[in-house]
Amino acid sequence: MPPVSGRDPIASIDAHVKTGPDDDVAGGSYDDDAYLGIAGREFKLDLPGQNDLDVGQEFHYIYGAGGNTAYDKYNDPRSPQLTFDDVLSNDVYVRINPSDDWWHVEHVQVSVRGVLGSHVTFEALNGSASQWLGNPLGLILHLKRSGHQADESEKS
Repeated sequence: MPPVSGRDPIASIDAHVKTGPDDDVAGGSYDDDAYLGIAGREFKLDLPGQNDLDVGQEFHYIYGAGGNTAYDKYNDPRSPQLTFDDVLSNDVYVRINPSDDWWHVEHVQVSVRGVLGSHVTFEALNGSASQWLGNPLGLILHLKRSGHQADESEKS
């Protein structure tokens, strides 16, 4: 496989999100809007016909090639075309826009694949404690780069 190239156009973004169990304080399911921030923009975490981010569930969102999200025409990293430069020069995070709900995040993994073969992965909370998000707690969870091919700049 070739190294990560900043000029490589993004073909797809895959986000796997696992919501943790409920508790006595936080209440039930998270029903408000949530977003994936990557490559300098946000993509709505929304699957058609699903109660997204329901307690104790896992969800798989695909943006770009093979897209499965609501409004996939508008939630597409190919329009306008984003590149790995965009991914590598901006924070990667999930953000909620709650009314008064809290969201229990157990694990988030985001994989980005390029047209020319570049691939990079970001994660939060893999095998560690979970995180509650909500108005009194904070609204954003940042992801760390967890797996990738060597960048052109890392070779030397």
